[in-house]
Order: sequence, then structure tokens, then C-alpha cells
Amino acid sequence: MTALSYTTGTAVKARLGIGSGDTTDDTLLGGYVNATNEWIEQYCGRQVGPVTAGTATFDATYDASPSGRTLYIPQGIRTFSAVTVAPSTGATGVAATTGDLVVLPRSHNRRPDWPGFELEFIDAPTGAVATFGTGYGNITVVGAFGWAAIPYKVAEIAEAIVVRIWHARMSGQTDIVGSDETGAPIVTRFVSPEDRNILRDYRVHRLVAA
Repeated sequence: MTALSYTTGTAVKARLGIGSGDTTDDTLLGGYVNATNEWIEQYCGRQVGPVTAGTATFDATYDASPSGRTLYIPQGIRTFSAVTVAPSTGATGVAATTGDLVVLPRSHNRRPDWPGFELEFIDAPTGAVATFGTGYGNITVVGAFGWAAIPYKVAEIAEAIVVRIWHARMSGQTDIVGSDETGAPIVTRFVSPEDRNILRDYRVHRLVAA
């Protein structure tokens, strides 16, 4: 899965005062941008922004509660239009009644612009499906996943990290104060404690498969 563009070469060049027509260091900056975008998702354990796939597959064994009533969605979900559940691995899927399911927390109980992270059957379902079954690959959900847009705070942090890497490189630290075996910068060396604390809010806090 390709990382989202939390920052871009264009945004970083604007902050650094590098003219758009100056392409001398575009390749170098692009490497810093890509490394930073990938690190943010590794640190958070998920994409923090819109997820392009309209259909996601889940495993009841890992993603559902022991009762089978709650499906945990680490990437977040804003709305859904269809849910299909097979009672076990390889069984035929059955469409759930959408009115039997709710996204939690409800919008008024979430942080501004955040998605929900659970899909739960109500206490009195009317359709043919009342739990998320058991097994692997037995649940499909069609919906809008993730945040509606990349949060401004995350984009600003990504941009600041790349700028720090760039200034370190330009000040003569040619090894980028540490790099991996491919020469890519070790991004964690350029993340301030304050920025790390902000990003911690976006981490997956429940260990379930995405």
C-alpha cells in the first residue's frame, strides 16, 4: 500500500523558499518526502487520511469482538452502504440489514473531523445477520474509510520533519545524521517530542489487523 502524501516536494520547497522552477534538488527532496510519509504511517499503524478502497475485507477472528457484535476498523470509517457476512471461512456471505448496524462512536462523540472505529449490531436486529460470524476473510464492508482529509496537524508535522532533514543535510551533515543501508534518512532522528506527542493521538491503540 502506497503511503498517503502527508507532505509533498512542492509544499516543502515553498516553505524552504526554493522556487518552483528550481529542480536541482528535486530527487533528493523527493526521497526525504517519501521517507517521511512512510514513517508517519509506520508510526501511526494506519493511514491517517482518506482510504481509497471503497470495499474492505475483515477477519472475524482478529477484527471482531468475542461476542461477534462489534467489528473494529483501525483505519476508521465515516459511512457505509453495504455489509456482507459469511458465518465462517469460505461460507456464503449474507447481506446484513444496514439499519441493524451503527458506526461508533457516533459523530457527536468524536473529535472534530475524526471517523468512527467500530461497526456494531444494534441490540434488536431485524435482518438475517446479527453477528460478524467467525473465521477469516468472512466480512466485507462497502463504505468511506479513514479521515475525510489528511488532518492539518499531521500535514504540518510531515512538512516540518522534511525541512529539518533538509537543513541538516545543507549544514554539512552529509550522512543525514544517520541513514539506513539504502542511504535514506532515519526519520525518527528529526521528530520533535512535541510532534511525536501529537502523532501519538493518531496511533492504533487496539492491536487488531487492518
